Amino acid sequence: MVSLQVDAILFDMDGTLVDERASYREAIRLTAQFLLADPVSEEEVEAVKRLPGFNNDWDATWAVVENHLSGRPASPDAADRASSGYRRLQSVFQTYYLGHALWHRLSGENPPIRWIEPLILRETPLVSPQALARLGDYRLGIATSRPRVEALMALQQHGLGEFFPDHAVVAMEDADREKPHPAPLLEVQRRLQCVQPVYVGDTINDALAAREAGMPFIHIGTEPFAETALESVVAARVRGVADIVDICTPSIDRTNPA
Repeated sequence: MVSLQVDAILFDMDGTLVDERASYREAIRLTAQFLLADPVSEEEVEAVKRLPGFNNDWDATWAVVENHLSGRPASPDAADRASSGYRRLQSVFQTYYLGHALWHRLSGENPPIRWIEPLILRETPLVSPQALARLGDYRLGIATSRPRVEALMALQQHGLGEFFPDHAVVAMEDADREKPHPAPLLEVQRRLQCVQPVYVGDTINDALAAREAGMPFIHIGTEPFAETALESVVAARVRGVADIVDICTPSIDRTNPA
């Protein structure tokens, strides 16, 4: 069995700590369907999310729309992100995810639709507090592409907030680039003052970010990545966070104690 000496365990959130298939993934599908006025399947969403570069779900929604129209899942460029069309996409997405009332309170915008069943309430935890408590010998952090308010809401909703103080959560607003760029991982490493972190995630973008950050990567999943070159980045592959306790051991030399 692989044994990693680490002083910190850094987590992705969606698909790692929280099951977002019925929330964010469904928000992508519903938003694309609304914008297209045409049915969009779960398979179309999954096809885009398996590609590198679509960690951001607004960008993934844009790509689903483009793929549906032209057969090519194009990424939005800077001009696209500044456009009224992209802002409308964001507003529709956030309304589905948070419900029209909460989105109005947070944004001050008039929601484009009425939606009284926030998809965020469909999320379920993928790890128990007991499993995280077993990782008490390590500093714990999160690098996620969620907006900060949504990341903190999810932690509180699932009783995981006590393990991740606010400064240990690096969200969309906290780094100048998103995964697969390594900036979010390096920022949480800086905040925790750790020297031997491991990053834990479930997607190709997580693996790419860990590689560029120079961190070992633990893959939550059972299937190898389609890009075989990335397999060399995977230090271990597990079914869930609870299995990490059998892989990691605390590093002895902590040159930067928190």
